Amino acid sequence: MESPDPELRIMTSQQWGELANPGAIPTLKTALVDTNRYVRIAAAESLQRLGDSSWQTTLEAIVAERGPELKPGKRPGPAEELKSIARSKLRVAAIRVYALAKTPEAEAKLRELRDDPDAAVRDAARVGLARLGSQEDFDKFAGALDSQDPAERLTAVRRLGDIGSNIVSQALQKTAKDPDAQVRAATMSAMGATDDPTVIPYLSQGIDDKDPFVRSNAVEALSRLALPQSKTHLKLAYEKAPTAIQKLLAERGLAKMGEKVELALAGRSVAQKDLDTRLIAVEVLEAAESAEAMDILQLVLDDSNSRVKARAAAAILKRLKRAPPPAPAKGGKK
Repeated sequence: MESPDPELRIMTSQQWGELANPGAIPTLKTALVDTNRYVRIAAAESLQRLGDSSWQTTLEAIVAERGPELKPGKRPGPAEELKSIARSKLRVAAIRVYALAKTPEAEAKLRELRDDPDAAVRDAARVGLARLGSQEDFDKFAGALDSQDPAERLTAVRRLGDIGSNIVSQALQKTAKDPDAQVRAATMSAMGATDDPTVIPYLSQGIDDKDPFVRSNAVEALSRLALPQSKTHLKLAYEKAPTAIQKLLAERGLAKMGEKVELALAGRSVAQKDLDTRLIAVEVLEAAESAEAMDILQLVLDDSNSRVKARAAAAILKRLKRAPPPAPAKGGKK
């Protein structure tokens, strides 16, 4: 958490929550005052997962950040426009985590934010309310799927993906074969954010889409789902995959389902220059059950990139946490 790299501090804060280690609470509380607000948001989410309420004040302060009001008829200059975009992204990220609290206070705040001057903030608030069961807010995004404008359909699909629950599955079926490739690709990703087996046939069709981004997103979505019904499709995706990343994604999903996967590709990929490839390879090694995977992860701890090292360390801790206790020695005391 002392690294000068904010991306590493963000990743570390996220991993503490995923590890579900209450011992990290003091460290995460310190991160709530980090100079980087995204680190604060990541720390707040992990504290929320760990059942500590100290995250709330930090997120409320970020959500409340607004730029100066302009005089009527006056447009912001380029510098202020950039600041406004950055501030909007930050508030949206904070709202996403704030909505996960699922408390009456959070719901009331989200309803208030539906009237915010910032359109992105309004959408984020509606996404949070839809996650809490608001049919009105869900219908706003689902209805936009019928728009003649592909940009509006794309935005609607992305917001449905942000909602992420199974209530979006049926609505997304209509854009799985959208004439616009960007919309289809986003639909694959949005389907992967659910845990609904009814989306698997659509993701399977996506594997054979003519657009490479649609194909890649379909494989990634199947890998995220990792449902028993997707096993056959992931094996097929692995066989058809034209790129190493797509093969790694398929392996990740299979490994998460307890399937034995060959680790030669993951072992080679942790040494590749591309950062995303190395990080996905680490995820494969985290999910794989073999001792060989642990051996490779130990080697990755010497990676030149601090983010890769941190992710490998977290993977090792997660593997150790899920490992069954050693069997008692034969003839030993019971």
